[in-house]
Amino acid sequence: MVAKRVLCVPPRAGRKSETALAAFTLELLAWWGAGGRSTLRREACGERPGERRQRTKRPPTTEQRAARAAAFAADGLLGKGCAALAAAGLATPARETALALERLRPATPALPLGCLEELVAAPEIAPNSVLKRGLELNLGKCELVAPSGRAPADLGGLFPAPLLAGAETGVSRVALPDGFELMGAPIGDQAHCGALTNKSADEAKPTLAALADLHPQAGLQLLRYCASFKELVCSARAAPSALHSEALGSFDLCRRRALADLLAADLTDAQRHQAARGLAFAGLGLRRLEARAPGACLASLAATRCLFPALDPACRWAPEDASARAGQALLAHDAQLPGASGALRETLEGATQKGLSAALDDRDHKAFCAGLSESDLAGIQSEQLPVASGFLEAPPNENLGLLFEPEELVTEVKRRLLVPVYESEHYCPCCDGVCD
Repeated sequence: MVAKRVLCVPPRAGRKSETALAAFTLELLAWWGAGGRSTLRREACGERPGERRQRTKRPPTTEQRAARAAAFAADGLLGKGCAALAAAGLATPARETALALERLRPATPALPLGCLEELVAAPEIAPNSVLKRGLELNLGKCELVAPSGRAPADLGGLFPAPLLAGAETGVSRVALPDGFELMGAPIGDQAHCGALTNKSADEAKPTLAALADLHPQAGLQLLRYCASFKELVCSARAAPSALHSEALGSFDLCRRRALADLLAADLTDAQRHQAARGLAFAGLGLRRLEARAPGACLASLAATRCLFPALDPACRWAPEDASARAGQALLAHDAQLPGASGALRETLEGATQKGLSAALDDRDHKAFCAGLSESDLAGIQSEQLPVASGFLEAPPNENLGLLFEPEELVTEVKRRLLVPVYESEHYCPCCDGVCD
């Protein structure tokens, strides 16, 4: 695609200017990097290139959001596709917007360039050495947390004043009581973790509701990989499941509703659980975070157990102790896999989230298949073949021949979940076969 549209500059009449050709190529490369791949693809395929989208103050319509999300999904940019569904348009041209941008990118005079040997390494940067080079630390992105719940009196001699209080308001910025947020993950008590996880889930609800307006193939991929799913997986690895299980369950409910809207069908509990299993078990990979959270936290603790003494001497790796965090995570996981705790404890230090999740899938899949009829079991086994799940990974790209018809994709997904395609059996008017 790059070579066909961006690097092959169209011929120009008259004398060719190398400067103009270079500028034209650089402009197309910038447009490619900015996410305009769908426009470049349409032009490469011979369609009439439309004018570039004019920037307006009005927020995009529902149809514009859906079209932009589908274009991003066709290029494999699923994160940008979810962001397009929740786009609110350009910021209001007001003084508040200008001040917010100025805080993000403060204007500083140009700095003289010195030798690379004169620069200090990032871990060795101190405020004094930074000021000598004319730089200014952006403390607005830093946070000071007092885990004890009270601020010591000598903080002023240890930390810069902008880190302790806001420059404009004078209000203390030191986080004291219940908890804080570390790289998007909640650290604190149950109320704090539940509130922060609920906040992430609430932010995803408009995006999940808007998936029904997309092509089912694009909507299903965005549902699997985006819409705050990865952020909440990070939260599940950082915080014990008991602290925010209710909030994770609320997010799972929103995802189940979004899947039902995409398929235009009311799913039973068995069908929803089948959709939550991995592709190797004839599922859709729509993980239930509430059920996977104990294994995610346990795998995270096992992978970082060697760092416990350096971070906090009071924190220890003790899966045999029910009062320790590792012991609590193990008990929560054992509750889902009764009888497997003995074998798990022997290999616990090498446990991974993928392995623990696969064990749950295997247990649920065997129980699910035990109650199926012979024909339904044959259908599930055919969906477990090595290439049977490839259509779920294919980007909805029409130019590459990977775009399904909506009815075709919905029918295939329904058959994968054993959802009746028709309400009742009847004869097909075209082939006289039975439509079931």
